[in-house]
Amino acid sequence: MALRELNNEKALLINISQGDERAFAELFYGYYNQVAEFVQSVAHDEQLTEEIVQDVFAKVWANRNQLASVGKFTAYLFILTRNHTLNTIRKVVAERKAQHEFLQLQGEVAELPEAYKEPQPEYEALLIQAAALLPPQQQQVFALRRKGIKNPEIARQMNLSPDSVKKYYQLAIRFIANFVKTHGLIPLLFFIWVGTICAQNGKLKDAQAALHGDTLILENAILSQRYLWNNGDLMLAEMLDKRTGKRLSIVHPQPDLVLPGGKLGEATLSIAPANIMKGENEYLAVQIANKRGQLEIKREARIYPGTPAIHHQFYFKGLTDRKTVWEHGTMQQVGMIEHELTAGNPDVRMGYIPLEQGHWKFKAVSFRESTDQQDNPVQVRDFLPYRVKEPISANVLIGRNRVADIAIFVIKEAPIAGVQAYYPGYDFQVDQQAVRIHGIGVAPKLLSESWLAGYGYAIGMTGPEDWQASLDMITFQKKLRAFIPGRDNMVLANTWGDRNRDSRMTEQFILEEIKSAAQLGITHLQLDDGWQTGLSQNSAEKAGEKWDHWNPEDWVPNLKRFPHGFEPIVVAARRQHIQLCLWFNPSKADNYSRWKQDADVLIGLYKKYGISVFKIDGSSLENRESELNLRKLFGAVQEATQGKVVFNLDVTAGHRIGYHFFQEYGNIFLENRYTDWGNYYPSRTLRNLWLLSSYVPAERLQIEFLNVFRNADKYPANDPIAPSKAGLNFAAGVSFPAQPLAWMELSQLGDGRDSLAGLLKKRREIIPALNQAALVPIGDEPDGFSWPGFLAMDGKKPRYLMIYRECTDSGKGQYLLPVPAGKVSWLLGDKPTAFSYDQVSRRFFITFQKPFSFAVFVIN
Repeated sequence: MALRELNNEKALLINISQGDERAFAELFYGYYNQVAEFVQSVAHDEQLTEEIVQDVFAKVWANRNQLASVGKFTAYLFILTRNHTLNTIRKVVAERKAQHEFLQLQGEVAELPEAYKEPQPEYEALLIQAAALLPPQQQQVFALRRKGIKNPEIARQMNLSPDSVKKYYQLAIRFIANFVKTHGLIPLLFFIWVGTICAQNGKLKDAQAALHGDTLILENAILSQRYLWNNGDLMLAEMLDKRTGKRLSIVHPQPDLVLPGGKLGEATLSIAPANIMKGENEYLAVQIANKRGQLEIKREARIYPGTPAIHHQFYFKGLTDRKTVWEHGTMQQVGMIEHELTAGNPDVRMGYIPLEQGHWKFKAVSFRESTDQQDNPVQVRDFLPYRVKEPISANVLIGRNRVADIAIFVIKEAPIAGVQAYYPGYDFQVDQQAVRIHGIGVAPKLLSESWLAGYGYAIGMTGPEDWQASLDMITFQKKLRAFIPGRDNMVLANTWGDRNRDSRMTEQFILEEIKSAAQLGITHLQLDDGWQTGLSQNSAEKAGEKWDHWNPEDWVPNLKRFPHGFEPIVVAARRQHIQLCLWFNPSKADNYSRWKQDADVLIGLYKKYGISVFKIDGSSLENRESELNLRKLFGAVQEATQGKVVFNLDVTAGHRIGYHFFQEYGNIFLENRYTDWGNYYPSRTLRNLWLLSSYVPAERLQIEFLNVFRNADKYPANDPIAPSKAGLNFAAGVSFPAQPLAWMELSQLGDGRDSLAGLLKKRREIIPALNQAALVPIGDEPDGFSWPGFLAMDGKKPRYLMIYRECTDSGKGQYLLPVPAGKVSWLLGDKPTAFSYDQVSRRFFITFQKPFSFAVFVIN
């Protein structure tokens, strides 16, 4: 393993040797991924890898007095890592061998006693009794480890070092071992049983499912959903929010799935842990399979630990009447009310939530993409259900009942309305009796002997306030794709924002961009359209004509622009610890039927150059075949790269993926804005992020900031919110809650370079904690003349506060925080003249001297 040296390593080592904890944190995050990758390649165990890496850096800190005299730190760190890894593995092997020999002596290897195979109440009681005698911190560490929570997370929750957590756990195990000895039990066998319990909870922690008679229960620590089994044709019978005890009670349940045809056959049930792929968040997969004639149907519920919602999805295969259409758009017919009440012809649906407690109010949230033409991405409509079913087009539906004091939400995991395949014209039908979920996205003509997935949805419970619904929906969606810092944390630069298109795409230009990126603290540099041999119709050259049809030879470096290939820029980027990224436009021919060819191209670029981030442009979901083939493309690349590739999914034009579909593949490239066209305003970008962040995790959105000093003459001189008036720091600060996108030629940035670099450096220090949190919008809706903001919350605990003063008349602003906060301290950005937090009113008061100021605060 050759470790790549950090730019400011010498200065960091000197500061660390003097006890500078911030410098140590920067060193830790700078080398963490490199060290972990080496350890994992040797240990092949994620938990062991984490422990070894933590130990290595603990040794670095313990020996910090020697660091200033270390000649080559990368060699020092490698030797330390290698030796500790090998010693740890030898120790683990020796311990396992000793345990095996001990069990053989006891005659336990061949047949473990029945008492230790299954959890027994008396042993659980003994464990509880022993744990109760532990000192408070040992007791808490042991309890969290039994839930499957790893040492680093326990350390964060308890405000301890990972070493302290490890020590407390060892002390707890030692005490419990001695305790069980006094009760005549063999400690090793006792801990085999304890280990079985931990493994069952494991990474799933609290996710559970069980069929009791005619009732199927799906639950975690937050939410319980109870279904009548009904021979596998599930009917929702109750939902319980365990945090509050609030319950959606149902007296007259109905089947979720309604399709043409006969009755279902006998159903089978399977329950097992699963994940989308290795390294992603685990969930409990509850699968129900049955048949309707020759049509096979599989329903899967995914229960993620610690979330207030459960995902549901149907899969189909086999034969059915291929001439039938399950769903199609129809004009709503307004007839006599008597006919409506007696018709009894239910539409095809995939979900049914009875509303038997009366007096509901709903909020339907629909979304717009094609952001080149749209600048209002979120549309909210409130309505009261009536006796007649009302068709609703929306990806998010939130219902509140003030009488019963309960609230529910549904997220439909599909493209936006109008882009979905076989769209019936609505996603929900709502009346006073029920919410019906429609638009399954499947037609019989597509069915074969392979499983075909319909669109999914998640149902959850929440609190009565908007911020609670936002927090709960974001918390659930963050589980759909794990946020891995080395993979997903990026400050990405793309030169297209200066509108020179590919006219400057040369080796020398990219080398200059790499140099500038390193100076600014940019982590990723993306070569947009024009790096490839096959020039697109967006090229500055007249020869460019490609868009829908591509061949593999089109996707090699353009030798006129890169005469030495990519090798020089790849080497230069690696030296500066910058990841190169590329633009890619999959071939649309025959509904992306050449997906395998495109996948091979991307996999080849990954293997040859280490390219792991691709901007996907030009995609067009014209039908379900297109969706399915694009999913095959993305899935094949992720499988071949072990999930290390990230796709920036462009939603700027055409029929794209929307905001709640393909979430497992990467992030969203939200919008093209240009000072050249006079359509870039930092306040409008902030508004779009603020609006979307109520319903989409902020870190899934790439939010642009431009070189605000360009094209000032393209804006009226008296425009008070023009980019040049807002300034570079404010423009960059707008992107800080999300994935920052430096939409510019970095080498052309003049004024403000040093200040921007300082901001990005400070932001890097809080990214691990910030990305673990869920961001909800607070304050005013941005419009250029308001006080908007964001609150980052870990559960219900506020962690960070982001404040923006736009072009307001007064320099004084105030925010009502949704939950109580502790001590608020300024962290980065513009220093306010004054700020304070009132514990009683939960209001945060702030004064900024100048318009277009922003700051981030930490809450302790």
